Amino acid sequence: MQVCFFALADILPRDEAIAHIKESIRQTWGRRGPEVVRRNVEAVDSALDNLHEVPVPGSVTATRTRPPRVPEHAPDFVQAGAGAVVMHSLFEEQLVAEQMAAHKFIDSRINMDAEARSFFPESEIFEMGSGSYLQRLQQLKTELGVPVIRSVVEQVSVPVSVKLSPFYSALPAFVAGVEAAGARGLVLFNRFYQPDIDLEQLALSREVVLSTSAELPLRLHAMARLYNRTGLDMAASGGVHTGDDAAKAILSGATVVQLVSTVLQHGPAAFERLGGELTTRLASIGYQSLQEARGALSLDNVPDAGTWERLNYARLLHGWQSSR
Repeated sequence: MQVCFFALADILPRDEAIAHIKESIRQTWGRRGPEVVRRNVEAVDSALDNLHEVPVPGSVTATRTRPPRVPEHAPDFVQAGAGAVVMHSLFEEQLVAEQMAAHKFIDSRINMDAEARSFFPESEIFEMGSGSYLQRLQQLKTELGVPVIRSVVEQVSVPVSVKLSPFYSALPAFVAGVEAAGARGLVLFNRFYQPDIDLEQLALSREVVLSTSAELPLRLHAMARLYNRTGLDMAASGGVHTGDDAAKAILSGATVVQLVSTVLQHGPAAFERLGGELTTRLASIGYQSLQEARGALSLDNVPDAGTWERLNYARLLHGWQSSR
């Protein structure tokens, strides 16, 4: 697009503008070897060779209409652009609590009467905890028309994604083990329950703290390091609130992004807003598709790879000066 723009805009003489573009390619990609430079220069020449005028008719003559992307009866968030639904986690503590409750109200009473054993059932015959969860999964799969991904998977034939915490000292090595074990995707990163302390009441404060865009850089750093180093798809989870946030995740290597906090705050309209912002932002920086943009600023592809490396953090600290 840049080549065609300068070829048509007449801001600089055409040959001079193209020469500057090619020189910029040599400076930016020269360290990657002559083959990479040659392919980029060929792309410039190919763009010029295929630049031609396309006549635009004065009025629309087509009679075909596009079918709706989703059925009219689909839920609001699906119509707004949600591509999949990820069910909330089913925690071990939930299962244990329900089993103990059943024991308290059934098994613990069976010896209160000599004949009680004849009509009080054993609690093991009941489905404790997972039944309603699985029923809800089946209901969602039937009603929504988009993929539903379970976060609790045990001995199944469907692809499994693993949601990781950010607290691994050697994340690429751990991910290699996850991939070897048969996982098909990663979710980066999990947000843990973090109760706070209310000093006025001297009690724990149990509030839901939603994510902000400030949490995104941790995910960007991990995905940029993992891109091209694993065959697993990567989902950015946490900190995606705007189209710019989503664009950063895609450029770092994300396959998809997950939205929770912004949907809780703004409702299903957040999907359509963010999707529009993402498309506009990528187009403004020269990308026409997610595939074209994905991983463009990852560790392997960014011009200054050292910016992603931890040593750069030490350099920043050494150069820091107080604003006071």
